[in-house]
Amino acid sequence: MFSLGLNKKIKLNPYISIFIFFWSIFVLTNCGFDYSEGSFHYQVAEHIIKTGRLGFDTEQSGIFSVAPNGRTYASQEIGNTIFFLPTAALNVFLENVLSGSVPESTINLTKEFIFSFHPVLYCAITVTV
Repeated sequence: MFSLGLNKKIKLNPYISIFIFFWSIFVLTNCGFDYSEGSFHYQVAEHIIKTGRLGFDTEQSGIFSVAPNGRTYASQEIGNTIFFLPTAALNVFLENVLSGSVPESTINLTKEFIFSFHPVLYCAITVTV
């Protein structure tokens, strides 16, 4: 008799099960966009990934302030920006791969969609731990 082993049950670690449970709840209730002040932190994180610099050469709107050296910096702490670095790196990678073959509006929509899942991931991790 031939068996594919489909009768075997996969037993997950309880922490992984809890993470998947809460992550799925957060994903299903995610609206797909984020207009909170986290978008400014993400803007700084993306700028760090693209240029390797903390400050902007040009003036930015929002929570940014112009420093005495003429550069524009975020007026708030850098902690949230550090958590956005992996998401920004992924989005910059996708932007580099897709640019030229996909319209810029589609790339921006994809980046915003991925950015919106960032809080979902950290909330699920926090609840699990």
